[in-house]
Amino acid sequence: MHLTSHEQTILGLIARGRSDRAIAEELEISLSTARKHRENLLAKFDVSKSTQLVVRYFTDYGVPLKKMQQRLAPRQFPCASWKWSSCCCKA
Repeated sequence: MHLTSHEQTILGLIARGRSDRAIAEELEISLSTARKHRENLLAKFDVSKSTQLVVRYFTDYGVPLKKMQQRLAPRQFPCASWKWSSCCCKA
């Protein structure tokens, strides 16, 4: 199954446990758009819960646990901003 880079980004945030509201804030999109992205991914993977979505993705694509843990590591910005758009480190 092919995922767009945007879908991969959303899935990564879901895997980090981000809520729809947090995803919307981080990506600077509306809350309804963030919800729709999650719904589309759930439908694409034919699951009903976000946990199932993440498990299905990592098991179906055989991503090793070590790589998965690296992907799930929290973003670190020197200025400690959680929002990329307001990070003083943004180039």
